[in-house]
Parts: sequence; C-alpha cells; structure tokens
Amino acid sequence: MLVTWNVRGFNQEVKHKEMRLFLRNKVNMIAICEHRVREDRVSSIINKIMPSWEWYTNSANNVRGSIWVVWNPGVINFTTVENFAQHIHGQVEMQGSKMKFQFTAVYDLHSITARIPLWTTIHQLSTHIPDPWLIMGDFNSILTTEDRPIGSQVQSSETRDFQECITDCNLTELATVGRKFTWTNGHVFSRIDRAPVNAEWVLHMPIVQVSVIDPLFSNHSLLRINVEEHRDAKKRPFNFSTV
Repeated sequence: MLVTWNVRGFNQEVKHKEMRLFLRNKVNMIAICEHRVREDRVSSIINKIMPSWEWYTNSANNVRGSIWVVWNPGVINFTTVENFAQHIHGQVEMQGSKMKFQFTAVYDLHSITARIPLWTTIHQLSTHIPDPWLIMGDFNSILTTEDRPIGSQVQSSETRDFQECITDCNLTELATVGRKFTWTNGHVFSRIDRAPVNAEWVLHMPIVQVSVIDPLFSNHSLLRINVEEHRDAKKRPFNFSTV
C-alpha cells in the first residue's frame, strides 16, 4: 500500500502515535508532506515511528524540508533519482515481483507563480520516462471549477497551468473513491490532493483506485492506493483530456 499525506505539521507526540496506528494498515510506503519538522529532528522522529524503515527528504533543496518519502525495505526498494523544493522523484520496485514504476511525491506551493517550477519539472520528466509513472500528493491547485464548490469563485488563472500540464504531458487521473474533497479549513472545501499517471501506467499496471481517506489529525485527506498484480480490462481511469 502506498500513501501520500499532508500532515500539516508533525512535531506533536499525539500525531506520532496516530501515525503509528495508521501504518499498521499494511502501509509499505508513505510520502509525508508539510511536516514542518527541523532537519535535526527528522531521523529521531522517523526511527521512532517507523523503525527499520528507510527514508529520503528534500531538505537539501528546501530549508523547510517539506517532503519525506519513507518505505519498508523488506517490501519495497525506492531509488531516488532527483529532488527539488516541490517534489521527490524516484523508482519503486516491489520485492518478490517484477513490478516497478516511477513515482513523484509532490508538495506544490500556495501561489500560482510559485507553482510554475513544478509544472516545468513534470513537463521535463514526461519527455523521458519510458516506464509507468505515478505523480501523487498535494498540488495546492484545483483542476476544474468542480474542485471548489464551497469557497471563493474559481478563476481561470487558478486552473490554467494545471490543466495545460495534464494535457501536454498526456496524464490521466486515477479513479477515486471515498471523500470528494481533500482539504478544508471549515469555510472552503476543495480537492487539491490527487494522483495522475502517464499512459504507460494505464497500459501496463494493474487497475487501481485512489482511496481518499478521512484526514484524522490533519486538515488534508490522505490518498491511498493498493497495487495488485492483476488487471481488469473492463475498468479504466478517468482521463481529463476527454473533458
């Protein structure tokens, strides 16, 4: 099971306890975003919650160290290829099988201008990734007007760059089940956490759905997928290029 989750700060002991309980649900890999943990505390916290697991952080390219990718090496091999302030990218290999895919964990920034480097990176990656590719995490951006029905009126400038990225890179969003929206502050409800994939994923990977799970101790829902080694040809993920 692979999970991405914006935990909105991860320094409190109560959150550590809740995470330990959650990880018992057969989670083998998790990308934790917006943790707000100082670099000198990362090792002690991860080793306390996920002892014997391996991890990688983008703190070298972001003073806030906004993303951790943590995995169980008895089940998964993760090889980091690159990391920048808004993403960590690498290859996932499932132990005991031939299954492998490229994975990009993202935590996009809050302004339209600040998000441009991530769209540029995704464009660049899309030109030379021959394998199945999953991009997953907090994009801090809506894709359509339906993604924020409660809150300020959606402006075209908010969605344009994300839509162009999805279309130009020939990406498809995996079907979702569970909660309709992934973030709220009690006044605004929006869907900003998602999981697009490339054409190679659609063609060669098992059919999976993204489960949008209750946020528990965060204000973001977590995203969860189970990669199974079978395919159901009757099901296909939704493709935004048809909208």
